Amino acid sequence: MKRFLFTPLHQPVTTPIYSGTDIIDKLVTPRFLKRFSAVYAVVDERVDELYSKGVLKHLLNGVSVYVFPRGERHKSVARLQRLLNWLWEKEADRDSLLLGIGGGVVTDITGFAASCYMRGVAYVAAPTTLLAQVDAAIGGKTAVNLHDTKNIIGSYHV
Repeated sequence: MKRFLFTPLHQPVTTPIYSGTDIIDKLVTPRFLKRFSAVYAVVDERVDELYSKGVLKHLLNGVSVYVFPRGERHKSVARLQRLLNWLWEKEADRDSLLLGIGGGVVTDITGFAASCYMRGVAYVAAPTTLLAQVDAAIGGKTAVNLHDTKNIIGSYHV
């Protein structure tokens, strides 16, 4: 596993980036998880379809999982509200961790939810598509769409 540090020009915050195989298994360890009161994973439908019976079931044992629908049209304020309501109903608190596993839609909306919920909770992006790896998961930029305008409501959250 290789570790890189990325510092965007627009903000003086360094984001660690890990590259390799079985990254989630290596990073999201019981020791790491002890730092948080609870872990909430947002997983896109496709990832859930492919891995919920195996890797994800093992990895996310005891973690509350929210399966998010695929597609850009779901990166909306309405879907954000559903996600925030789910966190509230699950009694997520300031010491919780949000884990976004999926493509750009999931990493964007989960990161934005993490930046808003209780004025910011910890967030880890586990991008599963190339676009999410090079765009949505780097530098802390997060957003949702409003009407037909992409990424009009957003924040930076690292």
